[in-house]
Amino acid sequence: MSATVEYGLDGLDDAYKASLSHGRKVGNLNYWLSYSHREWDSWDLPDDFEPREGRVTAGRKVLDTRIIEDGGERENSDYQTDNFWGKVGFEPSDKSEIYVNFHYISSEKGDAPNLDRVNVFSDFTQFDRITAYDDWGVDLSAMHAFSEKFDLQAKLYYHDHEDDYTSYSDQTYSEVVAVSTYKDDILGGMLLGEYRPVDWDALRFSLHYKRDAHEQRDLESLPFAESISYTGSAGFENEMRLLDNKLSVVIGVSYDRYDVSKAEEDIENDGNIVDSGTPDTSDEFNPMVGVTYQACDSTKLFASVAKKTRFPTLNQIYAGDVPNLDLEAETAVNYTAGVAWRYNDLLNVEVAPFFHEISDFIARDVPPELNPYAQYINYGEIELKGVEVNAVVTPMKDLSFKLGYSYNDAENKSPGRVTGEVLGVPEYTFNLGVQYIVPTLGTKLNLTLLYMGESYRQLPTPEEPDLDVVENESYNLCNIKVTQPFVSDHMEAFLAVDNLFDEDYEPVSGYPAPGMSMWLGLTYRM
Repeated sequence: MSATVEYGLDGLDDAYKASLSHGRKVGNLNYWLSYSHREWDSWDLPDDFEPREGRVTAGRKVLDTRIIEDGGERENSDYQTDNFWGKVGFEPSDKSEIYVNFHYISSEKGDAPNLDRVNVFSDFTQFDRITAYDDWGVDLSAMHAFSEKFDLQAKLYYHDHEDDYTSYSDQTYSEVVAVSTYKDDILGGMLLGEYRPVDWDALRFSLHYKRDAHEQRDLESLPFAESISYTGSAGFENEMRLLDNKLSVVIGVSYDRYDVSKAEEDIENDGNIVDSGTPDTSDEFNPMVGVTYQACDSTKLFASVAKKTRFPTLNQIYAGDVPNLDLEAETAVNYTAGVAWRYNDLLNVEVAPFFHEISDFIARDVPPELNPYAQYINYGEIELKGVEVNAVVTPMKDLSFKLGYSYNDAENKSPGRVTGEVLGVPEYTFNLGVQYIVPTLGTKLNLTLLYMGESYRQLPTPEEPDLDVVENESYNLCNIKVTQPFVSDHMEAFLAVDNLFDEDYEPVSGYPAPGMSMWLGLTYRM
């Protein structure tokens, strides 16, 4: 059993966390239970946060220009959640196991507004709160090894979600305009098998199928409009280990299928539910191949190429003035190659250049002459090319460094583009993690540093070609944690500081991150 309590010392108002977990194994039966609670009234923006003017709009019509966030405590940033997780398993032998997992999450939270643009309509606004956010689910999984050569895994699951989106007339959050309710439930299953005819060859197959049901209403007085979709896939993979296990070759392919069987909407919010029509069934084949070669004990070479399909969401199909029932799947072809090198226990380094080619990119902000109904359409073509470098350095037993560097050159190659730049993709990122354990005392020191390079917050578009180019500034983020065990390692106290230097940055455009925050905690383990 373990229990943890944390209290927010700085950067948050009335913040605390508490959790309790317990697990045990008795013969062939084992279980694990966990409960946690988190809440705060608000979190603080960095001291050097600079307010800027934003627009209050109704679609493309600008209603007002004002300061939406003036600093200090982040507006509408309160949060409260209760989480329960449970797992019960039965293992009749070393060849079989059956597990049941259950979770329940209940939350209520503010939804801090975007700094640059907030939409306000008569029956929906982005001055809102998530007044209910409930999620629960049950998973049943099983595994059995029929022989030394063949084993099978199966899983069935049901997940249910419901949330209430409460719209307010303005940022005083005093007058409720509407309560919109969204319900989702997912029912699905999967089957995974592996057959090893010889020691150097493994054949694997997979089957996945799920049903997604979505219901929504914009007002409490209205009936729900319902949509149902089905997603399925069948996959096959062959892994061969050759040349005394120095060479590994993996070849695979999946067949993926997406079908919308029902789609309703209440266009005028008057209770008149209409059939929106359904698109044709989409299906795609997605092949892949990967090769790994152990050149020597310290050096490994690897390369892969894979095609990945992303089917459009229901929201993308039915957004716009009329549904786009011809919206196709988005396709990415990903190429990666690299080398991993190890020097004793001192150094591990991996260098991996990559190239990603995305076609039929699903976008909405395209030239009006190509998109008169403001739909999501297949329009964009994007290329991402660069390199990732990761290293782990362990100069001594109780000291380790983890370093990561990424260079990513993103280019928009869409027809009719106004610019070749791409929103929200930093060209450079760097991260560093340091862990040191003080001898004798056992004090654990953890430090993480993140450098995020510049990215674009706003770019001219075919619909608005005169928009200014606005960049997100680069930023440095530093977090530290000091942990001290005591009472024969049954207890430990810790102090954690996030955003140590109170950096002002926006991980998502228009949504500033919290400033410096400090947590003091205590953990007890039996």
